[in-house]
Amino acid sequence: MHRTLRNLATLASFIACATPALSAETKGRIRNATAAEIRAHLNESSQETTTDKSGYTYRKGSKRGYKISTGKICIRFENKQAACADIKTDGSKFHMITSDGTRTRF
Repeated sequence: MHRTLRNLATLASFIACATPALSAETKGRIRNATAAEIRAHLNESSQETTTDKSGYTYRKGSKRGYKISTGKICIRFENKQAACADIKTDGSKFHMITSDGTRTRF
């Protein structure tokens, strides 16, 4: 009986200690970054840009364009081919996940 009570007390203290960490972890859940978050992260407003008919944005002097939507950025290269990647965030850090699954800081 004493052993069972000790096990319950140990389990209860573990749950009490773990609960704040678990709720803090849920607040930083990884999700799709919004288009506005991606634009802010790229500091787009401080750049001189133009947008073409297809929606690709080009920085002054660059022949590579990009198109942003929720959770995604597509890059159009000089040869007009495009590649897209998913953009995930926890609200502070941004990660880019390419079509082959490679994950990098964005």
